[in-house]
Amino acid sequence: MTTVDVLLVVCHCQEIDEYVEKAKDQSCATLIALGSRGFAFATNLILSTAAKVVLMRRKIVEILLSFFVLYMLGL
Repeated sequence: MTTVDVLLVVCHCQEIDEYVEKAKDQSCATLIALGSRGFAFATNLILSTAAKVVLMRRKIVEILLSFFVLYMLGL
């Protein structure tokens, strides 16, 4: 680095620090937003899967009961 480069960096040191701090804050906010969206997606996936399992169980029980009734009637 030349003396001129060093002087430019020293003159703009506070401005550079502000840019670095702003970038750090924005990256943290972005990371938190992505984490929140990922958590919401995972929660929705788990709840929808659980609901489907409950419905599937009911359907299986209905089918088994109908087979049992048919068996008991000798059909």
